[in-house]
Amino acid sequence: MAVSEYENAWETIVVNKPFEKKLHIALGAIDSAIDDIDMKDYWHAKDILRSAIIEIANELNKGENNGIK
Repeated sequence: MAVSEYENAWETIVVNKPFEKKLHIALGAIDSAIDDIDMKDYWHAKDILRSAIIEIANELNKGENNGIK
């Protein structure tokens, strides 16, 4: 996937959406980062992976704070 394609996908994660949708998009971004690794675009892949992990962790933390486990 081209850089701009998953950057656009990533931008949709920050919109107020249900966790399942955010998780689906984050996993797609992770998959795209793997493609970047194959193309030796390591810095961009690292940034996307870090952002996806942070977003997933934040959403999981929100769920725990709302009594969801």
